[in-house]
Amino acid sequence: MYLSRLSIPDLTRAAASLLLIVSIILACEQNATAASRNNASISKPAPAIRSLRPGEYIWRPELSPEGPVVIVVSLAEQLTHVYRNGVAIGVSSSSTGKKGKRTPTGVFTILQKRELRFSSTYNNAPMPNMQRLTWQGIAIHAGNLP
Repeated sequence: MYLSRLSIPDLTRAAASLLLIVSIILACEQNATAASRNNASISKPAPAIRSLRPGEYIWRPELSPEGPVVIVVSLAEQLTHVYRNGVAIGVSSSSTGKKGKRTPTGVFTILQKRELRFSSTYNNAPMPNMQRLTWQGIAIHAGNLP
């Protein structure tokens, strides 16, 4: 898309996304600097995470109670990792796109949150705790894992 074709809301959204990404990078760098000063290491996933079964999760928000949050979905591992200030605070088993329904990759900003939403694509399937990533139907949400 050419810059001349972007509308003001598109530019505002792009600027907000860039600001969020820069803030996250700076927060992670601050955490790494503080950790190296204290001879500590940044939190890394525990080996037990690899053995999570469908529907299982680990949630430890007290490890980093405040700061910017980053969610990383690993398509290869079928795990969703949650970091706050660069510290791993949670991980959950995931189920990404089925055969023929590719899961897009990239960096996304959460555009909308809904406690309960119903899919207009998948036979009105419930999507609890929906977090919209695109206006074209891509979202993260809770649900039964196959």
